[in-house]
Amino acid sequence: MELLSKKNDTTLAVLVHLSTFSKYFIPFGNFIFPLIIWAVGKKDKFLDENARRSLNFQISLFLYWAFIMGTAIATAFIVGSSIDAEINLGYDTFYLSNEGEMFVPFLIILAISGILLLGLLVLEIISVITATMKASENEVYKYPLAIPFLRSSNQSENEQFNNNTKNETL
Repeated sequence: MELLSKKNDTTLAVLVHLSTFSKYFIPFGNFIFPLIIWAVGKKDKFLDENARRSLNFQISLFLYWAFIMGTAIATAFIVGSSIDAEINLGYDTFYLSNEGEMFVPFLIILAISGILLLGLLVLEIISVITATMKASENEVYKYPLAIPFLRSSNQSENEQFNNNTKNETL
């Protein structure tokens, strides 16, 4: 019976990580489904830790994505508003004032933003697959670049403070 419960916990932990890919089919599925699975098996420490780390990573990725998109849109708008371009498709006319001085920085901003967003996508895919494999082996994966918004309930605030001060004094 102990082995059966261990298998179920591992299966749910694997499912927590894989359910984050649901965001490509269902809006905010990467938050909704891990939360549901976490609520179902919250008493299990292994599932609890996997769900917390998965949700922390998804929240962090969302914030990174929002920051990159916000910065890209704002800078593209500022730089793009200084471009005086005229496009006339009827006569094949394309005109840039100031000899296209601001067009190159505009393209650079868009290219850098695209590369950063692509990097986040690749990081997410690799990290979620790695976390899924680690969970299937009864291990907990530490996601890269994850901000710990949801902390473990096993430690009280005093224990966390004591652990932090011990680490700082060493």
